[in-house]
Amino acid sequence: MYRQCVYAKDLAVITGKTPETCNKTLREIRKIKEKKKNSPITIYEAAEFLEMDPEIILDIVRKMDNVPKQNASSK
Repeated sequence: MYRQCVYAKDLAVITGKTPETCNKTLREIRKIKEKKKNSPITIYEAAEFLEMDPEIILDIVRKMDNVPKQNASSK
């Protein structure tokens, strides 16, 4: 299983921006989605905001967490 939320550190790797700038991005997403101050942002919400394929973010998160991809045959 992989995590469902994205952190500033993840966005920094994805976008090439600083974690501080990515924290601002997370605040913007929370504001748009009308979430509370410390609510987690999902991979899909970040992908929608960044106009990216969620699978790209998911792959990066997996690599950062060192979680191997599951094959359909291993389910």
